[in-house]
Amino acid sequence: MTNETALYYKLLLQSGLRDLYKKQVEQLFLERHNLSDIELELFNSKGDEQRTISALQAFINGKQTDYDAVCARLTEDIRIKYENGEMSQAVVVGVMRKAAEQTGKQEKEPWYSMYRMSEYYQFALEGRYEKPLFDTALSNFLTEHTTLHEAMEAYEAKKPTFRETIAQEKKELNHIRFVMNYIIVPAYIGLMILLMGGMGVLMSIDPVKFETTSFVLIGLFGLISVLLVASVPYVRNKEIEIELSRYEFSISPENQKAVYLFTVDGQSIQFDQAGITCDGDFFSYENLTQELNTSGRLLRVHLGIVFCTKFSRTFEIALCPDLIAMLERFHIVLDNQKNFEYLLQNKKTGISGYFKIWCRLAGAA
Repeated sequence: MTNETALYYKLLLQSGLRDLYKKQVEQLFLERHNLSDIELELFNSKGDEQRTISALQAFINGKQTDYDAVCARLTEDIRIKYENGEMSQAVVVGVMRKAAEQTGKQEKEPWYSMYRMSEYYQFALEGRYEKPLFDTALSNFLTEHTTLHEAMEAYEAKKPTFRETIAQEKKELNHIRFVMNYIIVPAYIGLMILLMGGMGVLMSIDPVKFETTSFVLIGLFGLISVLLVASVPYVRNKEIEIELSRYEFSISPENQKAVYLFTVDGQSIQFDQAGITCDGDFFSYENLTQELNTSGRLLRVHLGIVFCTKFSRTFEIALCPDLIAMLERFHIVLDNQKNFEYLLQNKKTGISGYFKIWCRLAGAA
C-alpha cells in the first residue's frame, strides 16, 4: 500500500465517506492474497473505525506523501457521487471541508478550496454571493481542478494597457527585433508618408516640372522597400543565432548531482530520488506528467519542461544542462520524449525549425 492510498483511506473515513472506504477495502481483500502488515491491520480492525484511522495515521507518519494525488482521487469520487445525484451541494461542501481539516493543509491549495467551498456555499444561500457563480466554481473545481485562487485571479485579471504591452515587448525583444520593430519599420512608414506628401505637394505646384522628381522619389522608395524585404532572411538568421546562444544542452560532471534545486516564480523546487518538493509540498514522480513545452512569444525561443501534478497544478522549468541531467539521473520520461530527444541531438535544426514556424504564425496573425 502506498502512502497516498493510506491517506486516501483515512480521509474517506474522516470525511464521512464510509461506503466508499468499505467498497475500496473489500475490493482490496478480494484481489490481494498476500496482505502487507497495514492491510492485515485494516482487515483485523473492520468495524473499529478509530482503530483503522490510527493504524493508517501511524503508517503515513514521517513519510513523504503526495497530497495532490490524494486530493485528485478524493475529488473524483465526490464528483461522481455529486453528478449521479447521490450527494447534494450541502453534503459535498461538508465532506470536502472535513477532509481538508484532517490534512492540516487547509491554507494551501487545493485543500484551501475544499475547505473554503462551504463558506461560499453559505454566502450563496444568504444572497451574499451569486448562486450561479458558486455553481460554476464548484463544478470547475470538481471537473477541471480549478481552485478558488485561480478562479479569482481569472475574474479579476485586467487586460494590459497599450503602454504596458509596448513596455513588456521592449523588455523581452532581442536587440535586432527591437531595432526592426521600433526604429527601422517606423522610420520606413514615416519616410513613406513624407515622400507621398512631398510628391503630392510638388505635383500640385507643377505636374510637368516635377514629374521627373516624383519618379525619382518613387524609385528611391521602391529601392528602400526592396532592401528592407531583402534584409528579412539576414535578420532572421541573426535572430536564430541569438536564440541558439541562449541554450546549452551539453552535460558536464558538475551537472551530476544527488539533489537539484531550481527557482520558479520565486519558489524553490527540489528534485531528488524520491520526488519533487515545492513550497513544502511533496510530489512523487509516478503521480506527475511532464512534457517539453515550446513557445515563440515575441519571436523568442522559449524551451522548458512543464510538470503537472495529479490535481492539474503546473510549473515550468527553463531547459538547461542541470534540468537535462536531472531527467536522465531520475529516469523521468516526457510525454513527448521523442521530440525532446530530437531537439537535444539536433539543437540548431530544432530551434531553427521552431523559430521559422513562429515567424510564419506571427505573419499569419
